[in-house]
Amino acid sequence: MYKILIADAKKQVREMLRVSFREKDYEIIEAENGVEALLAISTSKPDIALLELELPLLGGLEICKQVRKNSNLPIVLLVAKGENYKGVEGLELGADDFLLKPVATREALARVQAVLRRTHGVQSKSNLEVLKYTGLVIDMNQQTANAFDHELLLTNKELALLWLLASNPGKAFSRKELLQAIWGEKCFSNTRTVDTHVKRLRQKINAPADAEWEISTIWNVGYKFEMKYKY
Repeated sequence: MYKILIADAKKQVREMLRVSFREKDYEIIEAENGVEALLAISTSKPDIALLELELPLLGGLEICKQVRKNSNLPIVLLVAKGENYKGVEGLELGADDFLLKPVATREALARVQAVLRRTHGVQSKSNLEVLKYTGLVIDMNQQTANAFDHELLLTNKELALLWLLASNPGKAFSRKELLQAIWGEKCFSNTRTVDTHVKRLRQKINAPADAEWEISTIWNVGYKFEMKYKY
């Protein structure tokens, strides 16, 4: 049974979502403001959080920033209709998906289940095990990555992006291909999301100048995991 945090200022929204998710045997935690939501995340340990973007006291974007400092908790944001750009901003901060309000319960269930399949189900795939390069180890069974003797605190999307690139060395991926593969969406046209995640990955990896590999930018295309030295 998955445990879901539903954080929204409106009681009727929480009730509507609570009924729908309980029908699918989810354990429900509720919060009506951002402070309650952040506390629930740290104490109740939900498997996924559904956060209203404009929560009182502490907004969904700020919660996302704080959570992403030390946690890979899957996060789905609830965004006001017509403010898609705020949802994209949330993705750039590490959210896994966003929903436009008013929320359709059927869509909310489908989106949450899809995120859980990507973030929790990936460990059951036999071909996603351990990938090793000099100075880099990615363990998808444990959902961890280590670079140059330090553990990388990566979001789910950052880890998935690093795995996809590193498991296809030399292959150039366009930004749209990466969006579709990692975010599971075909309709995104804002490729800043990919650029932001690659930038954060590079900063966290902090590769030395003599590293044997790098995440290269391919001009007018996208990115690839490239071996710098060929023997």
